[in-house]
Amino acid sequence: MLMVILLACNGPYRAGEVLRLTDMEGEEEQLAFSPNGDRIAFSFCQKGNCDIYLKSIEEDEPPLQITKSEGRESRPTWSPNGKMLAYTVTAKSRTYITIHELASKQRTLVQLEGAALYKPGWSPDGKRIVLNGNDGSSEDIYLYELKTAKFTRLTHEPGREVHFGFSPDGRYVGYNKRGGPIEDLFAISVDGKELINITQHAGHEWYPHWSPKGDGVLFYSTWGTEMTEVWVANFPGTGLKRVSDHIVEDYGPVFSPDGEEVVFISKRDGLNDLYVYHFGSDSLRHLHIGEKLKEGWPLWSPDRTKLAYSANLEEPHLYQITIASGNIRRLTDSAQAEEFPAIDPEGNYIAYVTKGAGSESNIMLLHLGTGETSPFLAGYQGQTRPQFSHTTKRLGLVQSPGGSIVTNNIITASLDGTDSLQVTDFGGVRHFIWTAYDKEIIYAYDSVANYAYDIWKLNLPTGERQPLFESPADGIPTDVSVNGAHFLFHSNLGGQNKIYRMPVAGGSQEPIAHELVNGWDANYSPDGEQIVFLSDNNAEKTTDIYIMHRDGGPAQRLTNDRYRETSPKWTVDGKSIIFSVQKGSKDIWVYTF
Repeated sequence: MLMVILLACNGPYRAGEVLRLTDMEGEEEQLAFSPNGDRIAFSFCQKGNCDIYLKSIEEDEPPLQITKSEGRESRPTWSPNGKMLAYTVTAKSRTYITIHELASKQRTLVQLEGAALYKPGWSPDGKRIVLNGNDGSSEDIYLYELKTAKFTRLTHEPGREVHFGFSPDGRYVGYNKRGGPIEDLFAISVDGKELINITQHAGHEWYPHWSPKGDGVLFYSTWGTEMTEVWVANFPGTGLKRVSDHIVEDYGPVFSPDGEEVVFISKRDGLNDLYVYHFGSDSLRHLHIGEKLKEGWPLWSPDRTKLAYSANLEEPHLYQITIASGNIRRLTDSAQAEEFPAIDPEGNYIAYVTKGAGSESNIMLLHLGTGETSPFLAGYQGQTRPQFSHTTKRLGLVQSPGGSIVTNNIITASLDGTDSLQVTDFGGVRHFIWTAYDKEIIYAYDSVANYAYDIWKLNLPTGERQPLFESPADGIPTDVSVNGAHFLFHSNLGGQNKIYRMPVAGGSQEPIAHELVNGWDANYSPDGEQIVFLSDNNAEKTTDIYIMHRDGGPAQRLTNDRYRETSPKWTVDGKSIIFSVQKGSKDIWVYTF
């Protein structure tokens, strides 16, 4: 249970006092202070539904719910005058922005035909909003004029440009470039005529923020180090200052409102904790939050006297232990083997396979809100490898009557088990994934029954089949990119499993390089920036879970034990990974960062 915590740094409260602002049966996150600091807006999520709430900082009153729908409202941002909120809405397979006037409760929907809009950010004068738009092939930055409802597209490059808001003077929009020949921080003028490359270094920059005066950009990166450190890049110049330097990861930095300090998260004392760096004295202060800070970025109040953050104050669950840099918890516990977990796009269910004696196997649905389990398509036998569709609320699976690869075919059904449909009738299917819009299925296919798998694509409306990857080695597709352009697969070409990326439309495969020899079963994080995968390239020769950037590079090991982890998948919020592992019995576990 995530909740909002307030740390009073000075002022009317005792220095360092930690106060709980919310205690709701769900998750409170994505905090935003009002411009005068008297209220905080946040997104509250429960059982897959997220709404926007307001909470007074000074008054002891319950949070005020301002949205109520079946969709997901997230990333609330205040207008500069504090009279409006802009937030992202995902509902009925659409993603758009809503501008909410708090006094009149009037709501304006900001929508762009053919593009999903998200991550609103206000201009300093409150007349425009910058936002990201994804049309399925690229992710670009747009400006929206409130008075005229006019859109202006600022970037037109391939790949992803993710903005980090207007500069304090309103002249530029900063963004993080991903998926092109140059992956740096940039700023583009609001008229689109001037482009400034802020960072010019190998590697990646995360969580960038403008300094309050607009003369620098704060971020964290692994430049020249194994662990992430906090940096500041001058703007518009190219000077750099390294804020943190430690053997463990420092991340999530945020400028104080006056720009004199930076707060960031570090585990340098064994637990996630807050640290404050002061530029003038070149000194570091430890705030000693300890176990109260589990996840979530810190946030300064406008008057600099308080820090707010999301925290998890629940007592540890049974079967929860600390390994690597996170917590691991068992989700299932039965005498049967439970494996191949998959999570639905709204985060309500986990589907997994239960295996009994011999080749008997069935699909179970675990409701994450209630903890209840129920069988899925109980009349079928030999079910395995469940996969949720992205938009159509269906669950697909490979059905293997008799346990023979020759009879393996794909079946889909609605989540209540009705409206079942056999998608393939040619057999030989081992594993499959849906493409981004559920119009196609990419599958591993044993065309000659020799247990070597090629990769094919099936167009569901037309039934047309197309080979994408033909090889004497196994090719197993595992996930589709967030923008739907590429998919991941692994193949044991040369006798070792390697992770590859290939266009969904067809073309050549591209190996995703990392320092490990073996890698397989790769899946994208919800924001598309990272990949979780399996590898046994370690001194212990054990199969463990690793994460890395989506384009490869250094890999971080998440699990480190003598057990064999399998089938890792990200949760919808990107904060956890579910997987199967045998510790006594084979069960489904969750790793939380």
